[in-house]
Parts: sequence; structure tokens; C-alpha cells
Amino acid sequence: NHSSWWDALAAFWLNETLFRADLYAMMSAEGLRTHPFFSKLGAFPIDRNDTGSVRTALRYTVDRLRAHGGVWLFPQGEVRHADVRPLGFQRGMSWIVRQCMREHIALSIVPVAFTYALGAAQYPSLYITIAPPIRASDDALWRAEAAITDALDATKMALLHNAPMPHVRHIIGRRSTGRPS
Repeated sequence: NHSSWWDALAAFWLNETLFRADLYAMMSAEGLRTHPFFSKLGAFPIDRNDTGSVRTALRYTVDRLRAHGGVWLFPQGEVRHADVRPLGFQRGMSWIVRQCMREHIALSIVPVAFTYALGAAQYPSLYITIAPPIRASDDALWRAEAAITDALDATKMALLHNAPMPHVRHIIGRRSTGRPS
């Protein structure tokens, strides 16, 4: 899901600390112009209003996957509130999956859900859920959207009911006025 500007930095952090892979990320051309430092982190542009740009970005994604790299996609294609349902994944991921299947490129989709929450502390918390990988198939887009929706809903329910979180805490930020010393 893509509910915050911080998602790209969280993805970069996840790669540096957990995945440790040769990962790239598709990013809106406008966003990359505004924040060019993301290109140094492996971001490449897509302009959804330009058919040629879309084709180029999708083909580049398949090339990265063929070269045994990974590509981070935010299939919603834009920042949207985490509570919007359906999440509204765009069809580009389906095209990428079908192309990889045609070319016999091994592919697993790893659904990752980001949930930001403000609680009693001064600073927000980020909850990251990594769902089990999904094998490439014709319904992979639907299954990925369902897995992320389920993860977002489960995290929200745990937060609403002050239930134990099924997440492992990797980063503890600065102390806030709401946290005892």
C-alpha cells in the first residue's frame, strides 16, 4: 500500500536491514523530479499520463526482474489513505506478472503493508506487515491486494482494541514526552 511519502524510505530501510537485495523502485516521474535523491536509492520514473513512459517503465521492471533484481511497486500508483477500500491497485503489476510468466522469469510477489499510527507517544509508529510470498499467476494482483488489505485491517483492529501487535519492533525512535525514561 502507499499511504505516505515515508513509504519509499521505509521500503529502502527494509531492504537495507532485511531483504538485502538488489532492489529498484518504480516512482512517479513527478515525484522523482521533486525528490531526485530517490534515484540514488534505485528509483526509476513512470508517468501514468504518457503511454510511452508506462511501456518503458513496465519493460524496465521486467528487465530488472530478469536480471535477478527485485522491484518495489506501489500498485495503487499514488498516495491514498490507508483506510480507502478497495485499495485500487493499477493493472501494471498484472502486465508485469504475465510478461514474466511468458518469459519464464521466476517471480514471487511479497505483499508488504505499512500502517502509521499516532498513539499516546509524541511520535508516530510504523507497523510493517510482510505477508507470505505469492507465486506468479493470473490472479496475483487480486491476491496481493487482498493480502495487503487483510494485513492493514488486522493491524488497525489490533490498534483499535489495544491488542498485542503481531509485528516485530525493529526500530525504536527518539524518546517522546509520552514515553517514560
